[in-house]
Formats: sequence, C-alpha cells, structure tokens
Amino acid sequence: MRILRTAIAVILTLVALTFAAAPALAAENSLVDTTIPSQRWLVRVWSWDHSFACSGALITPSWLLTRDGCPTNGDIDAGGQIRRATFTALRGKLLLARLDAPVTGFPSRTLATQDPAVGTDAWRYAGGDRHLDEYVRLATRIDTDAGFPTADMIVSGTPATFVRGDQGGPVFVGDTMVGITDYALRWTEDNYLDVTGPIGVLSIARNRQWLTDTMAAHPPLVIKYPQCPIFLCS
Repeated sequence: MRILRTAIAVILTLVALTFAAAPALAAENSLVDTTIPSQRWLVRVWSWDHSFACSGALITPSWLLTRDGCPTNGDIDAGGQIRRATFTALRGKLLLARLDAPVTGFPSRTLATQDPAVGTDAWRYAGGDRHLDEYVRLATRIDTDAGFPTADMIVSGTPATFVRGDQGGPVFVGDTMVGITDYALRWTEDNYLDVTGPIGVLSIARNRQWLTDTMAAHPPLVIKYPQCPIFLCS
C-alpha cells in the first residue's frame, strides 16, 4: 500500500510539473521585451488625452510609420523621448508622420524591398494599449492571403490575442521591417472580432517608393538661429 501511495504521489507531481511548465513554451514565442523602449524604434502613439495608444515604428529619426486610425494629435513616446506630429500623409491604410524633432539614439532599420514568402517566420511587435506599459514581441508566420484579398499580407500563429493597440506596430523578418500591423481579419459566428485569428499586414515593399518620395518632399523643419543678437547682426 505504501508503494502504491508513493507511486501515485510521483505521478501527480509529474502532472503538476507538466502543467506548470506549459506556459513557458508560449513565453518563448510571446514575451515582454524590456529592451525595446531603449532602442526607440518601436513607439507608443497616444491619443491627446492618453486614453488610448496605438503602436508605431520609426523608419528614420524624424519619421513615424503607423496605421490609419491611430491618433496623431497626442504624444508620441519613443523610449521616453516625447514628440509630436507636424505633418502626416496617408496612402491606403498606411500613415506616415513627421516628428517635430528627431529622436536621438535611433538605430537605423532596414526596410523591405519585397514581401517575404509564405511560410516565413516573423516577429510582430506591439506597445500600445497593453497592461503595465508592456512592449511585446510575438512570434508569427507569413500566411497565405487566400480569402482576404484586401490584405497586403497575413500573419498567423501568434500565441496571444490581438488587442486594438497592436495596430500600427512593425512586423520584422530578421532585421528587416517588412510591414505594419493592420487589424484582425476574421469575425466569429456571433459577429465578434476574432482576436485569435489571422492578422492583416500592410506591406513596406509595396509602398517603399511612396515613403521615399513623401519624406523627400517634406523634409524635417530646420530652425537656424543667428550667431549674434538680431539687433547687432549686420
């Protein structure tokens, strides 16, 4: 009887350890990344009253790329450096915003020249409207766009639910930014947004020329101050 009780105890312990370890597997693919704010390329785009925030991505120290519908009338937080938008341009659902001052310490990011192939592993980054000021990176995969013709690309397999503040966040393959998170694409039978289903992605490669042309046509404002008091300058 003692042997039987011992065996049962061992089995129950193993079961408990199995269930306790299960979340760790998801954590490897979906995690809070505390290094992101200091890198400053993933930003939080606040509404004017700080009641809601989208995600966004810096593509240069002075230019932000996010999704149409995200606020541009509030603070733009790049790792603690607060900026405001002074100019915006829209193409489809991509929103490009020029900042009132460049973000310092910004590492250059490579922009895609072509869309990644279906089946390519990717990371989806988000920082808006999440608990505890979390910045997260979520493992995902480029999926087929069959059935969703309005989407440039689709990602699936993210082991976490989509939240509204994820929109505007960048999607990376390796060190290359390939897209901007659009929105969840599928609805449930009860007519609710399926936050665990496929997510649309706005392509960088398909809009790269527009980005380049728009930034060149609307350069950041440069204010030059005189080297001497105005009333003394000749």
